[in-house]
Amino acid sequence: MRGLVLLALVFGLRRGEALGLMWDGFDPEAGTLRVTHAVKRIKNRVPGAERKTKLVLSELKTRRSRRTLCLTPELVDALKWHRAAHNAERLQAGQE
Repeated sequence: MRGLVLLALVFGLRRGEALGLMWDGFDPEAGTLRVTHAVKRIKNRVPGAERKTKLVLSELKTRRSRRTLCLTPELVDALKWHRAAHNAERLQAGQE
């Protein structure tokens, strides 16, 4: 979560863009991160659904919105640490 907040603050990412970031867009060797997707809320059109809206992951609308961010070495380190913690949590969840 710390890495996500840092990215949002440093680059002024919208909430949906920050939540739509994916690990395959992160290149630690090049020090870049691609912004290609966003999480957004849409109407739930399923009859009898419990909730009126739902969250979906979708590509960004315009070419200009899709961009590559150049990361500082500190941000690269923060994201590497976050990915390692994320992977450890996933392994732990799989063992339960």
